[in-house]
Amino acid sequence: MLKVLKTDLYRCFCNLFFPLSVLGVTFVCLLSECYVDETEKSYTVLSVILARQQMAAVIKQLNYFEVWEAGIGQWAHIILPFLLTASYLSYFSEERSSGVILFYQIRSSKWTYCIAKTLCSMLLGGVVLIAGYLLYGCIVVWNFGGSGLLWQDVRQILSRTAFVFIYGMLFSIYGYAVSVFFRDKNILMTFPMMLSYLYSSVLTKIQIGLINHEKWDAFRRFQMISMENIIGYQSIRSKLFTVSIFTGVYILCLLFFVKRTGKHVM
Repeated sequence: MLKVLKTDLYRCFCNLFFPLSVLGVTFVCLLSECYVDETEKSYTVLSVILARQQMAAVIKQLNYFEVWEAGIGQWAHIILPFLLTASYLSYFSEERSSGVILFYQIRSSKWTYCIAKTLCSMLLGGVVLIAGYLLYGCIVVWNFGGSGLLWQDVRQILSRTAFVFIYGMLFSIYGYAVSVFFRDKNILMTFPMMLSYLYSSVLTKIQIGLINHEKWDAFRRFQMISMENIIGYQSIRSKLFTVSIFTGVYILCLLFFVKRTGKHVM
């Protein structure tokens, strides 16, 4: 299985979508809000950087780590499902249509094939997100300072990096799930974003309803099924519970994947 996984990852990383996706993640992070002035006008990280001469005072008062943390904003939740799995979906779609799958019928069992594809999707999502996010971090440090890091800062950065990587792995579930049930390339490339937006919208409406009725315990419990819980300020126990939930969703999709796979592979 490791050999199959290595081949899948190599082809995804050598895909043109991979570097474009990394740059896309960086750009999306730059569109995140980082400052609100006294008139309640909000500014994105990119707008502050482009107007650095006029906003020199603002840049001095902003903490680089907080700006870096703000990188995964509202636009990220809409576009990330495409960016994190574009390389995988492109490669997987081409593999299906080219007949290369027949080669896997000889060398792999359907479980090996399906598990390798699942792990490939997860790892690719984590790598794309963390690569783009760290590149965004370099831009933030360059523009907002960050010299003379303390050990506490290093620990925060490492912790944040680890959870963002896990977040990227799990956020790839939208693209992976769509690839299990659909084959059309247009659907594969667009439906993950629609699925993520729908889930996020329903979740937000329910959470707003709980807040309006002041059901705080239910609100906190309900947060655990929100993927943003992983990169939020919740406890480690709460984060692990969220990771467990979406890992379970991956396993469920894997079982469907295996069921939809032929005697060997498709």
